[in-house]
Amino acid sequence: MSALEFKNKGNQALQQGDTNKAIEYYSKGLEIEPENPELLSNRSMAYTKLEKYKEALEDAEKLIKIKPDWGKSYLRKGMALHGLGKLEEAKT
Repeated sequence: MSALEFKNKGNQALQQGDTNKAIEYYSKGLEIEPENPELLSNRSMAYTKLEKYKEALEDAEKLIKIKPDWGKSYLRKGMALHGLGKLEEAKT
């Protein structure tokens, strides 16, 4: 299966409310394409939904390194920092 197929399966699992399964699919896609920004972004968001903010932040920081000009990169980081209670850091 390709990284795109894993992303699509992850998105489908997320729509069905199975966030853990979505993370599993996004992770498998990242094994194939470790620097895929969409997979990192989606997994970061899924971690945030599960209140796994540390993991969400790790993905967001990788995402910023890969795609520093993408606003969604900073949105994911801000959401994770907010979840961690780092409100001042989330503002920047």
